[in-house]
This record gives sequence, structure tokens and C-alpha cells, in this order.
Amino acid sequence: MFMNRIGQQVNSENITLHLIPGKEVSCSDSLGIGVEGATLIMPCMLNNSDYSGTRGNVTYKCSNKEWKLARNDCLSETISKLLTEAESLVKSPDAKARLPRYLEELKNKTESQQNIINTSPANLGAIVTILHTVSFIPARAEESIIENFLSTVDFIVADSTTGVWEDLNKEDILKSSRLLQSVDKFAQLLQPVNNTIPFVFANSLQLQGIAVTENNNSCYKKSFSSTENLTASVFIGENEIQTLPQNSTVVSVMYSTLGNILPQNGTNYVNSLLITTTVSSKRSQKFNINMTFAKKNSSLKMPQCVFWNFTLNEHRAGWDTYGCTPTEREDSVACYCSHLTSFSILMSPDKSPQVIFEDYITYIGLAISILSLVACIIIESLVWKYVTNNTTSYMRHICILNIATSLLIADIWFIVTASIKDQNQQMSKGVCFVATFFIHLFYLCVFFWMLSLGLILFYRLVFILHNTSKTAQKAVAFCLGYGCPFVIAVITIAVTLPRNSYTRNDVCWLNWKDSKALLAFIIPALIIVATNLFITAVVIIKILRPTIGDRSNKQERNSLFQIGKSVAILTPLLGLTWGFGLATVVKNSHRAFHILFCLLNALQVSYTYIWVFFLYDRLTCRDVLAMPCFEGNKNSLGKLKLPYTSLL
Repeated sequence: MFMNRIGQQVNSENITLHLIPGKEVSCSDSLGIGVEGATLIMPCMLNNSDYSGTRGNVTYKCSNKEWKLARNDCLSETISKLLTEAESLVKSPDAKARLPRYLEELKNKTESQQNIINTSPANLGAIVTILHTVSFIPARAEESIIENFLSTVDFIVADSTTGVWEDLNKEDILKSSRLLQSVDKFAQLLQPVNNTIPFVFANSLQLQGIAVTENNNSCYKKSFSSTENLTASVFIGENEIQTLPQNSTVVSVMYSTLGNILPQNGTNYVNSLLITTTVSSKRSQKFNINMTFAKKNSSLKMPQCVFWNFTLNEHRAGWDTYGCTPTEREDSVACYCSHLTSFSILMSPDKSPQVIFEDYITYIGLAISILSLVACIIIESLVWKYVTNNTTSYMRHICILNIATSLLIADIWFIVTASIKDQNQQMSKGVCFVATFFIHLFYLCVFFWMLSLGLILFYRLVFILHNTSKTAQKAVAFCLGYGCPFVIAVITIAVTLPRNSYTRNDVCWLNWKDSKALLAFIIPALIIVATNLFITAVVIIKILRPTIGDRSNKQERNSLFQIGKSVAILTPLLGLTWGFGLATVVKNSHRAFHILFCLLNALQVSYTYIWVFFLYDRLTCRDVLAMPCFEGNKNSLGKLKLPYTSLL
């Protein structure tokens, strides 16, 4: 605290002191004291280095009893001065008039500082900040002004800066995304000179555009070619152009290297030039644009037309396919999109033998499961009235039938979306959302119907003096079996879809990386598994130690026993399946988890089939022969001389 002679005082910020016992001190010199592994951050102006007196920080780490330089975020004096001038320029009343001279100075000094920029994330990041700052100043569309801006960008996206960009992209604010956004803003605010936008190129960048006037409102068609002989073209129809107000601009910028600096999308690679198209006037409705990109590497497969979505991943940005449809040709890909932004194509290598093996497991297992389910539903319908002769048995078969139906619907959606992906066809985002919603919904229904099965068992054995009507039990079961999953699925899509984090980028399934939407399936499933295991334990105790006054007759107790077997077997199997599913989302998880999950997930339907028909409730051979559907085969079946016993 400081107080002057007239009683005014000022307090400093609170300072927290951490006591370090002397025996633990490892590093002690002019920089400070610290224990082994501690870090020390000092302002550059207090540091005796080549960058002293400039902005930024130097980070030291205590290692082997001495402070070692861990990271140098000090700016060179030249770049620090440029940053200060940019901050002053943007606040100046004559910023537009001073901008051309500043951009020329920025270009020249960035070129002279190239060696420092190639090795310093802090200095390269400062240039990005400068470009972002001045991009909000409207500039006249003069060739020299545009060239100076684009040349500065070209210097910092050169191949020699790749390693520095890898470090910058690990920070909270994605500098490569901010650079792209800066060029977009600069192009959008360009003011035509004599109703023209000049064609300007700077090694890895090119800019072309038009000013929309009464005499120039026909279709927009621009072609680009890089030094690597890669081509791209942009086409906007006359109808779209004529909806723009007079004196608005349409500007396209081509990048040949910036696409490689932006973070990858999984195993997909940018396989073309990157094209940005902006319109100066604000638009709320769709704006159709067609683009054609030459493939950089023809061996890559499964093209996706993507744009750089600045709002994705909690505004860290990322590649998105929304509103774009690809058409693949031999050496190029045509993209038809309904909005304007930064476009490119992503393609991936052929699937590895490991992935193909897992796909085979999935398809074969799902085929077996779908056939089993169809057979399950058919046989269940044939024997329905013979196996539902009491309330407990009736409710058991209601649950089994709905488990089979839910699994069948979920698996049909699953196999359709998977087959479309494997045939290298592009699925629209809307179809993927719908498929994910129904797969999520009906897989949840399976677990909630399993819960209904367990609760029926619990109710019939524990509340022995309470007798609820069949209608009431069925109403509760349907509300639980379909109502709860529907609420969970709707809440999940309502929360995550507006943030573009509902589905994964590579498959139509709940997102894990960005929104953890997959927890909306995993948590209910595991809770139900735990609940049913508890119910199973209660049932075992109850059956082994029956209470006095148990009202269940012999036939109904047999039905309860069959439900108990179903719950005891199906619950661990289904829980084990999705337990492996949870393991697969862990980063760098072992391939064995993926194979086991594919196998168990594909065959989980068969569990239901087995336990419906091979642990059936007291359905005897004589009962089967008495059914009308088997009447014609009664004599032949009778020759087998099967004993009067259950099927198992």
C-alpha cells in the first residue's frame, strides 16, 4: 500500500507467497529460486537477452539445479514496433489513408525478418495479429495495396514456417484460422477502383473479383492455377449475382499452401487448392456456388467438399461439410455448396487391411443379427397366444418383442449408413443427423426395455401382495421403453446440433471429441446395466429364500424364473458390449478393443434370439405340435418321439 501526504492511497494486487523449504530448493541464481521441474516466466524487458526491452515473455524450467530456457516468446524489436504501430493505426481517424504505406512497410520488414519468423512462434504469431488488426480497415482495391498484403501472408505461410505453425496450432487461439479469417475480412472490405477489382498474385496466393454494377451483373466465373499446376475454378450463376445490391463486390482468393497449415480432419488430407469467396453485402438466404478442384494426389479416395467453419469446436474452428455436395471425376472434384466461405476438398488413403477386417466383422455379424431378429419376430408372432397365458409371461414377451424390434430398426440404420460410407458416396449432413438420431434412439430403447424387463421381475417378486393390471404395466413399460430414450435423444440433438458437434466427422454416430455427446448413450446404458445386475442379485436371493405368502402359482413362478435368466444373461452381455465401446473412444486405445466391440455389437442381436428361443418358458414339444401353424407337420414331428419336456 502507498499513501501520499494528503491521505490518498493505492493498493497493489494481492501477492501470494509460497514457502519452499531450503532443502527442496534446486535452482537458485539471479533469475530466482525454485524446486526441480518448476517453471519461471519473466517479461522480456527484465530478461538479459537479445530481445530485452520488447514485449513478450521468456519461460525457464528448473532442470539439474539450473534454470534452462524452455520457451522464448519475446518479439524482435522490429516486429514489436510493427505491432505497436498497427494498434495505433486502427484507432487513427485517418487509418484508411495511412494503410497503404503501412502495408508496404509491413511487407518489407516481414521479408527482412524471415529468418527469425521461421524459428519463432511468437514473432510469426505477432505478424498474424498485425494482419488481423489491419484487415478491419477498408482498403482501396489498388494492385500495390493488395500485393503488399498478400505478399506478407505469403512470407509467413512458406514451407520454411511449417514447424512453427505446428507449435502455434497447439495454442488456444488457432492462429492459422485467424490468418484465414484476416484475409477473408480484407477481401470483403476491398473498395473497387473504377468499378474493378484487379487480378493480383503473390507466389502462393491469388486474388480476383468483380464489382457488381448495372452493366456488370452477369455470372461470376474465375479460374486459378498454382505454381504446381493445380487448378481450381469458381462459378456463381447470374441469378445469384443479380440478387446482390449495386456496388457490392465478389472476391475470390486462392491459397496453395495455407490449406496444409490448417489442422487436419482425422485421417483426411487437403487434396486441392483452398478457395475463399466473399461478398461485401450481408446475406441471410442461401447463396449457391459451384467450384471445381483438381486433385493434388489421385491415389486418395472418398472426396469431401468442406469449408472452414470458424464457429466449430467452440470457436477453435475446423473443417465442415454442411451444405456441400461433391461429384468426383477422374482428376477433379466438383463441389456444389449453398453458402460462401473457404472451400477445399478432403480425401483419405485407401482403408488399411486392419480397418477392412473390422468392417467384415461388422457386416457379417449384422447380417446374421438382422436375419435372427426377423426370425425372432416371426416366431414370436406365431406362438404369441400360446406363451402369454398370464400377466408375467405376457409382459415378458412384450419386452422381448420390443427389444427385437428396436434392435432391428437400429441395425438397419447402422448398416445403411456404413454401406454408403464404404461405397465412397457422400452422405448429406441432414441424412447423417437423422441416421444418428434414430440409431441413438433405438439402441437406447433396447436398454430401457431391458430395464423394463428387470423392473417387472423386481415388482413381481418383491411386491408380492400388490397386483397391478396388465394395461397399467404395459403403459408404464412403453413409457419407459420408448418415452425415456426419446427424451434423451431429443435433448442430445437439441444441445449439440446448434454447435455443429452432434455427430463425428468420419462416421454417422454421436460425437465424442468436441461435445462428448456419446455420453448421452453410454451413461444411461451403464446405469441400466448396473440396475439390472442389482435386480438380478435380489432375484437370486428371493428365489433361494422364498417368503411366506408368495402368491405366485407354479406357472407364474416359472415365468419369473425365465425373466430372471434373461436379465441375468442379457444384461452382462449387452453391458460388456458397450463397455468395450467406451474403451474405443479413449485416445490410442488398443486395436483389440475395437475388434471386440465390432464383434459383440454386431452379434448382440443374436443374444436376444438365443435367449428367446432356447431359454423359452415351459413351452413343451406337445404344445408346439398343438399349434395350428405346425398342424401339417404333426405326424412327421411325432416320429421323433421327443419327451414331454421343455425345449431346453
